[in-house]
Amino acid sequence: MIITIDSRIRDSVIVELKDGNKTVLKKVGSDPVDLTKEILEEASIKLENVDKFELINLPGSFTGLKIGASAVNAFNYALGNIKSDKDIVLPNYGSEPNISQRKS
Repeated sequence: MIITIDSRIRDSVIVELKDGNKTVLKKVGSDPVDLTKEILEEASIKLENVDKFELINLPGSFTGLKIGASAVNAFNYALGNIKSDKDIVLPNYGSEPNISQRKS
């Protein structure tokens, strides 16, 4: 079983429990951790029964992507899936940040 987190839209996070390519459960909300908890409870499975967490890593909301990547990395760390820095998911922002000058 795999859980995917799509947090490209900050207040519309999608968390899916997948068995292969088939979606078993899907939840939409604002907090990927709460949604994951709901999915695990509804599916009557424990975190240890999840093979890995994946981030839908396409450009989107800066904050949303940071939150999603942090959740995926935390869950994968808890499952023992992070063995080196190469296993850490980094958000794909799609472009360099557009930071404007502070107004006086």
